[in-house]
Amino acid sequence: MATCSNCGGRGKIKCPGCGGIGTKLGGDWEDYTCDKCDGLKNEYKDYYGKIIYHNERGAVQLGSGTINCPQCNGTGQVGGLSSSSSSSYSSSSSKSSYSGERGVFLSIIFGLVFSFGAFFSAIWVSNLLTGDWSVFIAFAVLAAGFIITFIAWRNNKNFLFVLMLIIGLFGYLNLFGIIPDYSIVKQAEQIQEEIATATIVSGCNFRSGPSTNDDVIRQLTKGETVTLTGETSGNWTQISHNGDVGWVSAEFLGE
Repeated sequence: MATCSNCGGRGKIKCPGCGGIGTKLGGDWEDYTCDKCDGLKNEYKDYYGKIIYHNERGAVQLGSGTINCPQCNGTGQVGGLSSSSSSSYSSSSSKSSYSGERGVFLSIIFGLVFSFGAFFSAIWVSNLLTGDWSVFIAFAVLAAGFIITFIAWRNNKNFLFVLMLIIGLFGYLNLFGIIPDYSIVKQAEQIQEEIATATIVSGCNFRSGPSTNDDVIRQLTKGETVTLTGETSGNWTQISHNGDVGWVSAEFLGE
């Protein structure tokens, strides 16, 4: 609340009808009661139709010379509401806030939570499509996810909010390994494909080293499948068989 600058806090200003004297000039140079002033009662009109006011004793009543200040409505104060108006305004404001917009705090919380979920989802999709993930795209989705979720919750856009909820949950399920990362699965498949194998074409000795002087680990029979490690030494090839790593002569290996 502040003091009204128009009336100086008095709530009254000079009546514009009479200039503050309470009367105005009528016909035949007679003064008549100013009908614009405040607080007048017992109105009647004279022979000429001029409005005159009188008191209880019948004497002509002069006007007060003032009117209520239009800026503060006679209160002398500006910037506030009456108790009834304030209560009514507060009630309508609360209803409007409840039915129109949700709280900022929860909007921010949901925005942060589901934007990171969308971020993880974007990484998963990027890995699925390209085998790698783009930093720019992932962080663009992070920012966009926050904005969309914030607006959706704040403005009761339920469909949009549920959509962000699903995207966010998918990202967190991927983060905690419930939904496997496609890039890891793909890499594992590639590694599996890259592991070379060979078939023993004839019975031979499976030795600990690349020479006939090295100890024999076991005998390998025709048709057994062995895994090639990629190491060679002369005509000898290193293989893995039943958890053991050793050497066989390359002439005993076939596709």
